[in-house]
Amino acid sequence: MAGGHLHARHGAGGKVAGGGDDAPLLGYSLDQARVVFGLSVPQAAATLAATIVGFEIGLFDDTVVNGAIVMILVTCFWAPIVVDRHGRNLVQAEAGLAAEAPVAKQRILVACSTESSARP
Repeated sequence: MAGGHLHARHGAGGKVAGGGDDAPLLGYSLDQARVVFGLSVPQAAATLAATIVGFEIGLFDDTVVNGAIVMILVTCFWAPIVVDRHGRNLVQAEAGLAAEAPVAKQRILVACSTESSARP
């Protein structure tokens, strides 16, 4: 089952390549693209469910299941580090822009069940 094994080994790498290629086209900075990547990689439940179903119907062998489990373990540790690092860069960049930009008046919307419970 080389195709499944290839997916298990290169699944996260494909997301890096795809995110890197699409970022300029979509107007994302490098840090924004890395945060999107980091948030989309650790899909452990979906990966494990699809792998187990494939294994049970005979589509995948033990090698593919083991590869998927290793990929889940690696991405569950790696993705939060990527998000933390590049998320901090985004916050610092926005803090520099926020200091220069005027602050707009904020409004808060609160849902009320009756008109009498609303106070101006």
